[in-house]
Amino acid sequence: MSATPLILIGSGGHARVLLDALQLSNREILYLTDIAAEKHGTSILGVDISGPDKLILNHAADEVQLVNGVASADRPDLHRKIFATWTAHGYQFADVIHPTAVLSSHISTGQGLQIMAGVIVQAGTSLGDNTILNTGSQVDHDCAIGDHTHVSVGATLCGQVRVGDACHIGAGATIIQGVTLGAESVVGAGAVVIRDVLPGSKVVGVPASPLA
Repeated sequence: MSATPLILIGSGGHARVLLDALQLSNREILYLTDIAAEKHGTSILGVDISGPDKLILNHAADEVQLVNGVASADRPDLHRKIFATWTAHGYQFADVIHPTAVLSSHISTGQGLQIMAGVIVQAGTSLGDNTILNTGSQVDHDCAIGDHTHVSVGATLCGQVRVGDACHIGAGATIIQGVTLGAESVVGAGAVVIRDVLPGSKVVGVPASPLA
């Protein structure tokens, strides 16, 4: 039985990377949507941007799956809202897993997971809904990553790291083993986090400390 066809929401840079991964996996993409009217009728990587998100309602929820192409780094509120809005309408979000990613067979996942090129995820890890593991990031054993979290390019989570919902871990950051990041916290690019981070706070530097 063939895989369910996809509709990709958004057409920016993150959507382009997702689209490339889906094409490498030979997934059928019906079209892209975008809130920007000036993009309608154009295309990226050979796939049409057909119109606004409401086009999705032309398809029954069991006939298609969705892909959230709005990057949480730029619009974390919109990234979450898209997921919440369409799951409330009964639609499912597809996982996007680049063919070069290395995933243990002993992990648990939610829906709408996005795992980019060169990612490594080790045994015992759990990954929440609508979470992004961006290019070259590494998640070691027994980590737990909450919903709507973005682990940016080249970031490293050592073993037994706990990450709350809607966190952002910047490019090249390192979280040492056993650290907990509270919900909606932000780790700056290149930071080295050696102690727990409070919910809603932002830490930067080496070693990481709260941003004044």
